Amino acid sequence: MAGLKSCATWLMKKKIALIILAVLGVSSTALALDTDLFRPIGDNKGTFRIDGSRTLKPYEVSLGVFGSYMHDPLVVSGFAVAPATRAIVERQFTLTFVGDVGLHDRISLGFQVPVMATKHADFATITTYNNYWSMGDIEFHGKFRILKLEDFPVGLSIVPFVQIQTGKPQNFSGDQSVDYGALLALDRDLGRFYIGANLGFKGHYRQDNIALAGTTTSLQVANEFTYGLGGRFDIIKERLQFVTDIAGSTVIKDFFEYQRSSPIEFLGGFRAFFMDRLIGLHVGAGTGLDDGYGAPQYRVFGGLTAQFGIPHSQKVAAKRATEEETRVIILRDVFFETNSADMKDVSYPILDENVEMFKKNSDIKARIEGHCDSRNSDEYNMKLSERRANAIYKYFTDKGIPSERIIAVGMGESKPLVPNDSDENLAKNRRIELHLIETVLK
Repeated sequence: MAGLKSCATWLMKKKIALIILAVLGVSSTALALDTDLFRPIGDNKGTFRIDGSRTLKPYEVSLGVFGSYMHDPLVVSGFAVAPATRAIVERQFTLTFVGDVGLHDRISLGFQVPVMATKHADFATITTYNNYWSMGDIEFHGKFRILKLEDFPVGLSIVPFVQIQTGKPQNFSGDQSVDYGALLALDRDLGRFYIGANLGFKGHYRQDNIALAGTTTSLQVANEFTYGLGGRFDIIKERLQFVTDIAGSTVIKDFFEYQRSSPIEFLGGFRAFFMDRLIGLHVGAGTGLDDGYGAPQYRVFGGLTAQFGIPHSQKVAAKRATEEETRVIILRDVFFETNSADMKDVSYPILDENVEMFKKNSDIKARIEGHCDSRNSDEYNMKLSERRANAIYKYFTDKGIPSERIIAVGMGESKPLVPNDSDENLAKNRRIELHLIETVLK
């Protein structure tokens, strides 16, 4: 009897809760979805949220972490009980760990792992708020490059993805099922200015037709068309960028019919690079442009990324090289900051001339050598010369020169052109040499 009585009591409490939800105009399925739609791009090839067509170089790795805070990502109006407009999710903070690795000149793979803290309304009353920590939905994605920017007017890649249900929908940190899809990444590089666009599909294994707050608010959680447009401008070339993008989605079967199910958000900010672009710092803010779920009143975010890999160390490749040198070009007009591999802006014209030479002569391969003067220790000079040679290597490959056509090595102070006995001679020995060869690797 006692068991039956407790069961009856539980059923009565559940019935009362459902009645309260009905009076407030909220269906129980409405309280289960992912309200943070911000998925930061970690490989630095596009903008904050817009994927670029370029992939990481083979065995190059990018790792990072982004923090995002947003206010009022889900506000519902039309409640039968005052106040008529209420924030279902008042605030949300997400820490997203990102990683990508290049497997081929045209293929890379990556992941995103979000951890979320959410302050949202108590489901029974929508008047009191509680804080919850939970994992978000983990994403795995790939990128397959179809058209290279260097060979066509635009670059094109396809980016398939799957999001595993590791979040808690009741805490607004995940969807109710596995999500999957793909997007097309199109872009064009115009020197200091870059523009990119994404068009895609996001499928939901479980789909819901939800009515929020009676008849005045509607929300569809179903298969979506996703889109985005972004751009960036190099304020200081290779060091500081202004970045902006706009991204949104809509349910395919209703296609922009319901604003609540068609969120769109604008972001703007800056991206700075340090240590030969090894470290990237990202900061920005944005706002939702409509009342769609996940489009907040405002958002602020920041991130830190690091890129490294085998292409930045070519010693082994150099030892295996069989060379038939045709000529040596000393890049006299390439200058670096003191004790640094950061190139000065005056270096870019001569580097761009050599990029054009490579593009016009597809049979040319080369070894990039970095040289130092006799100041500082042998070990320090060797590492500095390697970093400077790798900076040139990265500049060339970023401009579309295939990585198999060039290698980079540091020579330190081992091969001076002239004695290191005057400031003029020291300057001559600090140099980058381009050794043009017929065969780089056997």
